[in-house]
Amino acid sequence: SQKADVYRGWRQSYGAVYIQDDFKARSNLTVNLGLRWEGIRSPREVNGKLAVLKDIYRDKNFVLLSKNEPFFGINDGFKGFSPRVGFAWTPLPDQKTVLRSGFGIFKEMPLAYIWQLALEAPPYSKRYTVNRPQLKFPFPFADPDSLTSTGEPLMLPLQVTTPYTLQWTLSLERQIGQTLVVKANYVGTRGVNLFAIYNPNQKPTIIRDGRQFTPPNAQVPNPNYTSFRYVAPISNQIYNALQLVVERRSRAGLAFNASYTWARNIDNGGGAGIKGAEQIAGAASFAVYNGKDLSSERGLSSLHVKHNFILGYSYELPFGPGRHWGNQSTGPVKYVLGGWAINGTNTIRSGLPINIQMTPRQSGCVAQSCPERPDLRPGGNNNPVLDHWTPERYFDPSNFVLQPTGYFGNVGRNTLMRPGQVNVNLSFTKENRLAEGKNLEFRAELFNFPNHPNFGAPANSVFRDADGNLDPNVGRITSTATPMRQIQFGLKLVF
Repeated sequence: SQKADVYRGWRQSYGAVYIQDDFKARSNLTVNLGLRWEGIRSPREVNGKLAVLKDIYRDKNFVLLSKNEPFFGINDGFKGFSPRVGFAWTPLPDQKTVLRSGFGIFKEMPLAYIWQLALEAPPYSKRYTVNRPQLKFPFPFADPDSLTSTGEPLMLPLQVTTPYTLQWTLSLERQIGQTLVVKANYVGTRGVNLFAIYNPNQKPTIIRDGRQFTPPNAQVPNPNYTSFRYVAPISNQIYNALQLVVERRSRAGLAFNASYTWARNIDNGGGAGIKGAEQIAGAASFAVYNGKDLSSERGLSSLHVKHNFILGYSYELPFGPGRHWGNQSTGPVKYVLGGWAINGTNTIRSGLPINIQMTPRQSGCVAQSCPERPDLRPGGNNNPVLDHWTPERYFDPSNFVLQPTGYFGNVGRNTLMRPGQVNVNLSFTKENRLAEGKNLEFRAELFNFPNHPNFGAPANSVFRDADGNLDPNVGRITSTATPMRQIQFGLKLVF
């Protein structure tokens, strides 16, 4: 694609006010109340370089806006207000048990990262498909006739509903002894009106044999365009997680924090945000498969991680001045043995979801970003990871079949799970006191210390043509998610 003009004189005003009060309802009960107000005005472009399609179902030409006309209107169901409430309660006399809870509404204001998409809309941007062009320097192409427009502009609705999330927590904390704290947390998030891409110019569908079907003679509502990439707040998301935490405060040189999270993250296309999902290889794209049936898009979020264990620790070796052994050491022994510490961060987590897709457009979906999915074979497994998989074949594609022409595939969104990850990072530090107020710190850092391979996403396109022939690369892993072992050394003089 080639943008004709990317310079814009954007104008948008935004302001916010926040009030919070913490007060003691009782000697063992603290209540937190907060209220945030956010006001935002619709963006406009002061040079008249902005155009919109007033009626996406009938109009052909984009209409230029004046410098005072807004790009889109903003609807806020809460009138700008976002309340928060929380409490902390210590029910036992020893003051070592704390129950905490909180709830709040948080908004995702439609700022520049959303409306800068106007740069991809006509008349200032064109998208072309070029078959075997003959290139010359400088650009453009040698033969302009080799360019054919795809007719798929990227747009936003004329009225945008403000996305928001409802967030809540419930936490039980207990102190054990002088240094150990254990916590159990329940965390939840509900996302509403999240942005996703869909095609409102999709051909109309009917129900045939209990399934969505595109008739062969169906026509797009607006014949002036093949399809639209329409970024609109049409998606929702729900996240629930149990978190278990064990924390040790520093004592005898040892401190650590260990946490385990068991979570489930579900959305129907937009829960990962504008860029989050598309930056993850193999995950479902930001685009909706069937805009006529958003319920069929409900599945695991592209950022879903079911199990996640994290351990961070620091241990000062008990040698040298100020330590258990060698406290009175001097000379070479003092400088060789003293001041050493070991630090580490370890992460073990399950894999991210992958969207099973295919090349042939059986459903009649004409959008460029259409993530076509196949059918599940009767009795098949939608997460057919092999028990003894290798990078050459991660999953069994025989669980999927090509659906009849006109039907949308019944395989769900993000059903396949990619390999999990194990990351072990280690560092050694040594403090060398040179003189009063001067210290030389040596550091050796080992990333992916055991050199463990964390494999990336497998090729997720099952069929390559309408005859149902398998893609030769299906299930093959050709990348890693993390780099190989890396070691770096550093010296830092503090004075």
